[in-house]
This record gives sequence, structure tokens and C-alpha cells, in this order.
Amino acid sequence: EQICNLVYYHMRVFWALEQDDPSRLVREISAHCSCHLLSILATADARGRKCKDQLDLLDKVKLFREAAREAHCLYETYPFASDTGRFQYLQGKWHNPELAPYEDFRCRVILLSGLPGVGKDTWIHNHGSHLPVVSLDNIRRQLNIAPKSNQAGVADLAREKAREYLRAKQDFIWNATNLSKMIRAKSLSLFLEYNAHVTIVYLDQRRKTVEQRNRDRENSLPWEAIEKMTNRWEVPSPREAPTPSSRAPPPFNSRL
Repeated sequence: EQICNLVYYHMRVFWALEQDDPSRLVREISAHCSCHLLSILATADARGRKCKDQLDLLDKVKLFREAAREAHCLYETYPFASDTGRFQYLQGKWHNPELAPYEDFRCRVILLSGLPGVGKDTWIHNHGSHLPVVSLDNIRRQLNIAPKSNQAGVADLAREKAREYLRAKQDFIWNATNLSKMIRAKSLSLFLEYNAHVTIVYLDQRRKTVEQRNRDRENSLPWEAIEKMTNRWEVPSPREAPTPSSRAPPPFNSRL
């Protein structure tokens, strides 16, 4: 993930000082990858080019490093005043990273993300068994809808159940594959509308483990279907939820 983010962001190093607010850019980048490592990659990129402006590119890397150093995020993630402040800052809804916005969450929601067979149900058993769960798999079984069939009814019922918990200010877990940013956004927007504090927990496993677990499932999926799902998998980013996405179980109290 760090490598992918380095590749994704490294061209921005050369244009950082042309931004209206370079300090905002380096803070945002630091939430996704190391500005120090990014500058090393950009330096290698510049030195590997045969171009007339190579020295200019190297100077831009130095200026990027200075901007990150001045913003206190060259070697680490910028120390936002709070997770909510970081989330709103990256969303463009908060403009002072040194101050924490007021927090008054109605409830807490954990959104699980991962392929079938990576251990989402096991995670719930180990870390969230005291909480109600909105599970799309369980709803499919209740409605007797196959995974390949139209899922509109499943999603509608799941969202309505989530609304019931949100209106009641009840903490809960949203259990589905949630593989892409676009799919997660539909659920996250609902939770955030009700002023819920959202944490994304994503899980993955080795291919052999996923294959074995899928074979052992009562309603196993064709491996071709799982491979297609793998191609849609996007690791959750810090922009998506108030609490940084994590593979590890986050600290979670039943009430705020």
C-alpha cells in the first residue's frame, strides 16, 4: 500500500510549490505515505531522465522536502489535532489542522471491508460480538437470494436496518465486502448523515487461504467471481472515514 501510494503521489512533488497552499498538499500527502520516501522516489525519477530541466526538477524536490519539514510531516504523518480534524481537513471541510472540530457523535459504526473468505465473521466474533451486525450475507439467506441474483432488495433492507440503529443511536457493525471506494461511499454517506463516528476495518488473506475458505463455504462462489472482485478491491484511504482505516481491531467502546 505504501509503495502504491508512493507511485501515485510522486509526480506531485514536482508541482507542490506551484499550489496555492503547499503546506496543505504536503499534509494531505503525509496522511497517505512518507514525504521523505516520496522525495527519494522523485529524486530517482528526476535523475533517471534525459531532459534539459533535470536540475530544475531536483530543486523542486528540495523545495518539497523543505515544505514538508516546515509543516512537521517530512518523516511522519502530520499530527492533526484529532482524527475528526484530519478527516474533515482531507475532505476540505476544515481549514485549521492545529485545532480539533467539535465532536458530538450519535453512535459508532464499524464498516468491514474485504473479499469473501478473509475472516470478516471471525473478526466480528473476536472483537465485536457484543454489537448488533448488519450482514448482507445473512439478509441474502433470509430472503433466499443467491449471490448472483439481483441484490437491490438485499441492499435496501440492509440500509433500512442501519437507519433503525442510527435513529436509535445504537452502535453496530456493517458487514459486507465493501471492496471499492464508490461502494463504501454509499454506506459511509448514510452513516455520516446521522453523525455517526465511522471506523473502516479492512482484512485480507493469502490467495490459498481465500480459496480454501471459499471451498468450505456452504454457498461458495466461483473462483472467477472472486478474481473479478479482487480486481475491484481498493484499499480504504484516510479520506473515507474519521478513524484511520486499519487491519488491526480498533479500540471500541459500546458508547461514547
